Amino acid sequence: MRYLMVVIALLVLALSFLVGGCNSTTNNGQTTTETDPVSVVSVKAVEPANPGGPTIEVTLKNTGTEPVVSLKAGLYLEGTEKHIYDFPTISSTTPLQPDEAVSQTRTLIGPEGYSDEEWYSLTIDIIFQNGTTLSYLKLVQIE
Repeated sequence: MRYLMVVIALLVLALSFLVGGCNSTTNNGQTTTETDPVSVVSVKAVEPANPGGPTIEVTLKNTGTEPVVSLKAGLYLEGTEKHIYDFPTISSTTPLQPDEAVSQTRTLIGPEGYSDEEWYSLTIDIIFQNGTTLSYLKLVQIE
């Protein structure tokens, strides 16, 4: 019984780091930690619905202190490849400054759908102006 309690505690700890760490807040269903340099503002469906697949807008915000010169996000819906959001307006000449947000909308072509009750993986890949790189995974719900 004691072994089972230790295993459960370790699983809960691992899941808390996967979801976003210990010091987390929730905003519009998205969990963000105080240490995330780029936070998820929203992941939402855009109406009207497209018959080819859902149209999803991803909005991210630079909550860190260093400008971002490259930002990519990958949304995984059930049974699909990663749908890439590449935010082409961000570059070394036009970085995403601290406290600025950026959005990109994509129509995800294919048979997959989504549920606003499910959690989906969103990878975030960042290159900062000082050359530092960072990648992490967030769990998000589509509004």
